[in-house]
Amino acid sequence: MKIDFKALVVDWNIQNPLRKITQRSLAEEMVRAGVLRTIDSAVNMMQYHSSGKAKSVDYEMLMFLEERFDKPFDKIVQR
Repeated sequence: MKIDFKALVVDWNIQNPLRKITQRSLAEEMVRAGVLRTIDSAVNMMQYHSSGKAKSVDYEMLMFLEERFDKPFDKIVQR
């Protein structure tokens, strides 16, 4: 399973030019939301899922991403 965080950020920035984000700021949001404990672990999780090596997706992270980007599961996770 793969989550293309770069594409999520780029799509968000195109749709919201006044409220742009970066992958790092997204990691910070995940920490503030309690999905992960540290920014480093959030960045590592993002890299792991971006690589396509993940066999499953953390439920809390998926729920956060669905709500944050207002997209369904199949628009976030690529198989």
